[in-house]
Amino acid sequence: MIIWVASYPRSGNHFFRVLLHRMLGVNTYTIYPQDPQPMEALGEAPFDRTLAAAARSKEIYFLKTHELPGRDKYPAIYLVRDGRDALVSHTHYTLTGEPVHTCVGGGENAVFHNVLHGLIATAPQFGGWSGNILAWRRRAAPTHAIHFEDLILNPEAVVRKALSELDCNLPILKSAVIPKFEELHKADPKYFRRGRVGAWKEEMPPGLSALFAKLHGGVMRAMNYDCPPEPEGLVTRLLERNYPPDLARTKHVERLYSGGLPPDGLFLGDGWLPMEARDGRTFRWAGAEAEIVITAPTGAARKLVMEIGPGPGTGGKPLELGILDDEGGVILEKTLAYRTAVLSLMPPNAGDAVRIRLVARNGGIRTDTDPRVLNFRVFDLALAK
Repeated sequence: MIIWVASYPRSGNHFFRVLLHRMLGVNTYTIYPQDPQPMEALGEAPFDRTLAAAARSKEIYFLKTHELPGRDKYPAIYLVRDGRDALVSHTHYTLTGEPVHTCVGGGENAVFHNVLHGLIATAPQFGGWSGNILAWRRRAAPTHAIHFEDLILNPEAVVRKALSELDCNLPILKSAVIPKFEELHKADPKYFRRGRVGAWKEEMPPGLSALFAKLHGGVMRAMNYDCPPEPEGLVTRLLERNYPPDLARTKHVERLYSGGLPPDGLFLGDGWLPMEARDGRTFRWAGAEAEIVITAPTGAARKLVMEIGPGPGTGGKPLELGILDDEGGVILEKTLAYRTAVLSLMPPNAGDAVRIRLVARNGGIRTDTDPRVLNFRVFDLALAK
């Protein structure tokens, strides 16, 4: 028999399985390759059977996974943790072994913030924090949810209830001893780093906290966490659209992380497709139109310099590009037959931000190999005096 022990990473999965080992005297297993030596001391045994064979066995296989659920009918215990704590912890885990959390042109914590930014804004693995929870909540098979915060407060009661909910009648050992965090941290500090509720407040900067609330607040509230909705501000909007910060400057994105708008900051707005790379260059495609945002303009930078190339959406014809201000006024009209540096004058200063729209006057053709409309792409952006 298989019982999934499922979670998004860094949500208490390992701690729960240690409790199963200490309280029930059972081993637990994982679908992932592991170094057996430190795991053995914590009750994790090599999983040397197929899922089908384990499912047919009379033995109970408590099997760890972070993956999205399949269509199987195996019961599951699902661990959920405040997403802000989980993602901060996941960032630390991702960077374990990295020499220093810095990068050229950024602040002291630029790499840490950039990795955290990606975990909040995208779903590259495990469906993202919200996606993972929603997928396991919606499965048809019996699934019992445990909050990490309840587990660390009253581990024995929470484990007992989980087993009862899934009709798992394994007896609790009379000799069972609940381990202290210090013991687990000493045995494996990589897995048991801090284990504190609310530690995210010390490490998640305000800009990323607001972005998390926008993208994951609904699921947080559905899981009874305190994460009130907030009006979307310009900082949140720009953080959502500038991951990875490929065309935006690192120091400008770092200012967004702190919750502020950098002077003469240059960012992508609406309309851009995800970053792509070819022949050593990164770029962003756009369809009918796309937006560039200059934050807190000082007036010192008077020109916008862009490297733009036409795409297959024009059907092999030159791109007829219009560069417009936020009210639709024409700043520049340009015909591009190939990748070209385009210099455009900046519109007058306008409060917190100046918005510039790049509009394809022609195009709209889809190719047989790509369903997207790719009228033009931008390789580089810069402001100049």
